Amino acid sequence: MTYKIIEEPKIEDEIINAVNKKNFVVFTGAGVSRLKPIKCLGWDQLAKNLIEKCFPPGKIRYKEKKSLLENNDHRMVITIIQKKLGNDKLFWDEMKNALKENEKVHGINIYKDIYALRGINVTTNADTYIDEYFNPQNVIYKVEGFDPRNINHANVYHLHGSINDPDSMVFTLSQYFKRYQEHNVQQFIKTIIQENVVLFIGYGLGEFELLEYLFLHNRQNFPSTYSRYILKPYYMGEENLPVSCHL
Repeated sequence: MTYKIIEEPKIEDEIINAVNKKNFVVFTGAGVSRLKPIKCLGWDQLAKNLIEKCFPPGKIRYKEKKSLLENNDHRMVITIIQKKLGNDKLFWDEMKNALKENEKVHGINIYKDIYALRGINVTTNADTYIDEYFNPQNVIYKVEGFDPRNINHANVYHLHGSINDPDSMVFTLSQYFKRYQEHNVQQFIKTIIQENVVLFIGYGLGEFELLEYLFLHNRQNFPSTYSRYILKPYYMGEENLPVSCHL
């Protein structure tokens, strides 16, 4: 489908109806937490920071460092560094710094607006900025919490874990594979797709692992009569460019 970018996109009737009927889901990606005033670091900057922290302390050699800095697969770089450092405090301190976990947010908080959409909140972010709008017991980040029989509007679901529990976090390649092979998680996603209108916010071209899973791997396995939408940013001057989008 090709359409023209407009400054304030029309809210589709299907979304409004889904909100009123309580079958609306908001998927929140890393792009939201990278906005001001939160400004979490992206995987690219985190990977670079981890490389710099590992060298010169003797964790990696010069040629290894050079090779890693030239590698544009930042998730792979983080995987390699994590394997070298294990559960080293250095690694987790840098992870918390990237997610700005030790800083308070001042000013407009976009998560307040996302919460106000009154949808089921699902996020692939490990930061805790949306958590403040939920009771602690309703912040779900462990595999056993993704119960497809009891998907609750009072909960926020962290698909990739939470920085508050490093053991729950998903950021290496093997962890991604393992998480999406979990029966609970598969059935949770299947239920979300089949029974709800879905809106994706904060997902860029480099963060489509979840969208690929949903719409490529599961298009035939999990058919749905409901639509999926994605809210995308654009630069000034791009208003008149035709854009193609198909989910």
